Amino acid sequence: MRKIIVYIAGPITGIKDNNEAAFAEASMTIKDRGCIALNPLEFIEHNDRQDDTWEGFMKRDISYLIKSDIVVCLEGSGESRGAQLEMFLAEELGIPVMKYSDFINNNDLEIEKKRDQPKRSLDSIMLAVSLLTGVSEVMIKGSIRRTEIKNARFYFCYIARKVYGHSYVSIGRFLSNRDHTTIISAVNRVDEWLEVEDDAVSAIDGIKNILHV
Repeated sequence: MRKIIVYIAGPITGIKDNNEAAFAEASMTIKDRGCIALNPLEFIEHNDRQDDTWEGFMKRDISYLIKSDIVVCLEGSGESRGAQLEMFLAEELGIPVMKYSDFINNNDLEIEKKRDQPKRSLDSIMLAVSLLTGVSEVMIKGSIRRTEIKNARFYFCYIARKVYGHSYVSIGRFLSNRDHTTIISAVNRVDEWLEVEDDAVSAIDGIKNILHV
């Protein structure tokens, strides 16, 4: 079986020693898991003609990112201009994006599933959410924020993004042209619910069962 190629995204500019320790630790962990690690800080050594501008680094890094199966994000990626661009590009290309902490906690089988998970259409996901919650597609796509409708909308965003890797932009477009930041907020909220609310866990598990995840 072909090894999984994992690209490491994270903050570099403005971090002591270019955040070398964090990237090196992640690279070692990824290799220990039997995967191929793509560490941006290692690319410099293999480039004789180096464009040392920010744009030059990003062009070089993206040329590696597009060859990866999964993008793993280090702590602080959300505040990094470069890492944000990498995550956005990966999402748009359908490359799964996951936190480094999630990568560490996933077993090898789960990582394989993350890479090979076939995408369900947003229509299929919407149907599953509607069946589980009893909230119609029209209501989920609408603007009413009644608790049960809002929750169903958030569950849809979570499943579409975290399970099937649809981009925030495409999910927002599907939900009556909502802004991608609204989708990010919804996904993060469900992540929080799953830590403390049994109802949210049951709902997400139920939707996954319908979709045969």
